[in-house]
Amino acid sequence: MNPMSIAWRRFVLAALIGLAPAWAAAEERLLLPDGTLLVADTRQFRLFDARRGPAQLGSVMTVDRLTAAPNLPLTQQLLSGAFTAAWIGRKAPADTVPATQQYTLQRYIHSLASSYETTLATPVVMRRLAGRLRAQGQPDWAKFCDGVAGNESGHEDELVLDLNALGIDGPAFLKAVRPPSAIALVAHFNRLVDGEQPVAALGYVYALQRSSLLLDKKITERIEALIPAGINASRSLRTHGGTGDNARHVAETEAFISQLPPAARRAVALAVFETITLMTAGDDYPGDAAVDRLVASFRRTAPPARP
Repeated sequence: MNPMSIAWRRFVLAALIGLAPAWAAAEERLLLPDGTLLVADTRQFRLFDARRGPAQLGSVMTVDRLTAAPNLPLTQQLLSGAFTAAWIGRKAPADTVPATQQYTLQRYIHSLASSYETTLATPVVMRRLAGRLRAQGQPDWAKFCDGVAGNESGHEDELVLDLNALGIDGPAFLKAVRPPSAIALVAHFNRLVDGEQPVAALGYVYALQRSSLLLDKKITERIEALIPAGINASRSLRTHGGTGDNARHVAETEAFISQLPPAARRAVALAVFETITLMTAGDDYPGDAAVDRLVASFRRTAPPARP
């Protein structure tokens, strides 16, 4: 689960909005922090600018409304709408993306450091979340969080192996290179756990799982083409991208969230929006030349051959 650059966000944004033509009876509404009104049913979601008033909204009510009965398709559209609204709000026009946004091997190496921060933190914070939920009398919710923690445990080792395969001293590099954006995401995760509704932290989990799904087979292969031939340095990419187990994890998270009461689902959906907004707020990549200098500082040996 790792943040993605504006260049990749532009590439996949079009795939996020696929709206079916018909409305179903069940409907939920959620006013997002930026003034976007999210209206979801079991087949689609729609986004309105609530700040524009009746001219934009027509007869759509701006009062939050979430149904009491569990409804998986409805929850899926609600979460997808919150996710997409945040991406749309932060997208950059194609002609304004700086040269530093072009994906290179150096940028990939830097992304491994970002991924390490979030991947290392997930099991620890999820177990802390489980403890808070258990203390609040929600053992079933806690059990789900413990399961997520177990699924994610040890995945940070793949990032170390990927760096080692590139001839970089992985542990030393990761100790020195700690991207601020990834640190901010982990801090946000912890704040959610410490909030009045700690279950909202599942919105962070969903947001990172769902964003990783955007790294589909085509994008994965484009990234792997940057890695020198004969080197296996995409273990984590294969595990956490769209070609790994994340589709199953997203489905499991959606199914669990759909069973939560309305107030908890509202908190989760808002956390999805907040997490993606934070994830896409800026790019702290220092540039290829800076990464080259870092790599030289932590160069280990010639990269080992692919096993």
